[in-house]
Amino acid sequence: MSAAKTGRRDLAYGLTDPATKLRGLSRYVIAIASVGLAFAARLAMDPLVGDRQPFTLFYVSIVFATWLGGPRPGFVALVLGFAAGNYFFVEPRLSLLPTESADIVAGVTYLFVGSVIVAGQQSGTVLADRESAIGSTLRVVWIRGLQAPPSVRYALGLAIAMVASLTRIALNPVWGESFPFIFYFPATLFTALFGGIGPALMGIAVCGFMTAEWILPPVGRLWPLNSIDLVGLGIYVFVDVFIAWLGAAHRALILENERALSDAEKAAETTRRVQTIADAMLGDLSLDDLLHEVLVRVQDALDADVAVMLVRESDERLRVQAVVGAPDAEIGFIVPSGQGFCGLVAAVRRAVVWKDVEPERVILPFLRRMRVQALAGVPVISDGKLLGVLQVGSVRPGRFGDEETHLLQLAGERIALAMDRVERHDAERRVRDSLDAANRAKDEFLAMLGHELRNPLSAVRNAVVAASLDESRRSHALEIARRQTDQLGRLIDDLLDVARITQGRVILHRQAVSLAEIVGRAVESVRPFIESRGVHLTVSLGPDTIRVDADPTRLEQVFVNLLSNAAKYSDVGGRVDVTSERQGEHVAVHILDSGIGIAPEMLPRIWDLFAQVDRSLDRAQGGLGIGLTVARRLVELHGGRIGVHSEGLGKGAEFVVTLMALPATAEAERERTGSSVRPQQSTRVLLVEDHPDSAETLTMLLQLLGHQVRSVHDGLEALDAVRAEVPDVMIVDIGLPGMDGYEVARRVRQDPKLGKVLLVALTGYGSEEDKRRAMTAGFDYHLVKPITSEALDGLVARLEKGENEKPITVQ
Repeated sequence: MSAAKTGRRDLAYGLTDPATKLRGLSRYVIAIASVGLAFAARLAMDPLVGDRQPFTLFYVSIVFATWLGGPRPGFVALVLGFAAGNYFFVEPRLSLLPTESADIVAGVTYLFVGSVIVAGQQSGTVLADRESAIGSTLRVVWIRGLQAPPSVRYALGLAIAMVASLTRIALNPVWGESFPFIFYFPATLFTALFGGIGPALMGIAVCGFMTAEWILPPVGRLWPLNSIDLVGLGIYVFVDVFIAWLGAAHRALILENERALSDAEKAAETTRRVQTIADAMLGDLSLDDLLHEVLVRVQDALDADVAVMLVRESDERLRVQAVVGAPDAEIGFIVPSGQGFCGLVAAVRRAVVWKDVEPERVILPFLRRMRVQALAGVPVISDGKLLGVLQVGSVRPGRFGDEETHLLQLAGERIALAMDRVERHDAERRVRDSLDAANRAKDEFLAMLGHELRNPLSAVRNAVVAASLDESRRSHALEIARRQTDQLGRLIDDLLDVARITQGRVILHRQAVSLAEIVGRAVESVRPFIESRGVHLTVSLGPDTIRVDADPTRLEQVFVNLLSNAAKYSDVGGRVDVTSERQGEHVAVHILDSGIGIAPEMLPRIWDLFAQVDRSLDRAQGGLGIGLTVARRLVELHGGRIGVHSEGLGKGAEFVVTLMALPATAEAERERTGSSVRPQQSTRVLLVEDHPDSAETLTMLLQLLGHQVRSVHDGLEALDAVRAEVPDVMIVDIGLPGMDGYEVARRVRQDPKLGKVLLVALTGYGSEEDKRRAMTAGFDYHLVKPITSEALDGLVARLEKGENEKPITVQ
């Protein structure tokens, strides 16, 4: 027998068979020992029974040796028992061969019955071996006989007992009272093997009664009077009961191993089916392709007519995502939560089986058309979250049982894992795409930044050279340099604003302001640029009484960005219209242009950082693509919203800013009175700046504005200068060599004679942390580079008069 066949036999029979626990010579030692015990018992009974029943007890040794050792030790016990019985208990004693015909028959009968016992004891092994020819033919009969109901088993036991008894009675004229129990031992063994202990004991009682009534003298008496026959009857009962117990135990082992084999085969089949489903999840498939492939295998594994996967769209509904077995299925069909079979599965979140479906209860139309009569479904759950419902259907009622439901649950678990994996891969892919897009945007932005910075820098440099070479062109050259310097300042401001907004470091200084005034200032700021583009501008605003709670500087920045953007993307002769309207508690400002418009696919991305409609090489419109991002974030910080609409390329665009309008009462309470203009006075200024060009240009500006200015270039020199002549205002650069501006401020504040000096920090850093450090060091105000001449003049004049509340930051 091959190793595979042996393995199957061990699985089917030998897992709990005691014979498999004994190996080698130990089995034969047990066979010899069992014969020895039977010989000792027979020898002890010899004074009572004489030469009658010389082999009866040796049957016990045969059964025991076969049970524990297998067929070969059983035959060893058979031969040894035959030799011991003949030599010691058959007349003439101590002779190897019997001389009387009756003893010869007894010996032959013993060998025959003993062989039958060995063969019967091992029949379970042969029949349980599914790979053998005999097993493949007789196994069904064998197992069904073992699993027969009690009535059949008892009837079988009675029939075997009656056949054995009648056979022995029929031989009574030939054998007389010799061998009264010779056929009962194999009859008991087979009865116990097929029927169990109950039918075997019943057979023992029937055979005992028939023997006492028809064979043992005096015939016709229920109970034998001969003491020798009484002893023989007792031996028969003992041996037969022992054989019945062993046979019943053997039957129980066979049934247990059959159940184990059946369970193992079912588990193996389930594993195979689940593996076919799991194999579909190994590839890198999209969700739709994955679900279709899994449903194909689920349909095949469960022998279903249709398989359906519904995914959960929300708490209120499911959607048909994939179907196999119904070509006309309505993919995307919506099932409200709790309705129909799939809705019930989603609601109860456990497996549900309908074995006989009423058509009106089927909610999916393609299942109704198929006349599905059995449904089984399981929820697809991951981490306690319902992902969907997996269900199968059959046109045969009662099709799905526990095994199919269990397999469907396993498939649902694997689908949940696969859906999680696909979702995770999709999320990773989106992150990769986002990172790639961000990286591309960064590269494009750096390229744009270089372009946008080089152009004005080149213009400034050329203008300075031209002014130095030709005095007649100096005024025009300086005007060009001023415009390009303002452009550089705006670019830097936009970059700083993006950094502050994205990091959440923008602080609004809100007050009640007139919206018309804010929009008007923005229009005046960009009017020169709009006119230089050849664009016609019209402004039609609502009444000046409409006020909003806003930071006027930041809100003006929003409208400047939007107006500049509208003019930038409008051709010569185009129009930009600015209007406003009251909308209940809100006010909306519309900025409509007749420019190049926005493509539909670009509309969702128009607010993205560095996003621009124009990506051409000439960069005719310029800019860094951050103005709209800044505008939207600032509007949102004010609690408003900004939207855009365009009919497409070449059809212009409209931006709408919507803000909450203040009630009339709040407007009245927060109405601010205009301040009278005070005449400007000359102020003594000490400028501390280590950069020579910056120091010289700032000194020139302040002097041209009428102020008295001294400039020094490091911290120690600044302390000597302020002590020598106390100024009204000290403008101190933070990044000084040797002693930084913070230390200069601290030392000034430590000198009581300098208590009235107003300290202004001059720095290129404008974060909240930078302002906090400046105020902690003793500065009164924080000035962010670069600063215009108008802002510088106004600040110094106001500081000298003490009109502003501290702290203040000017940018």
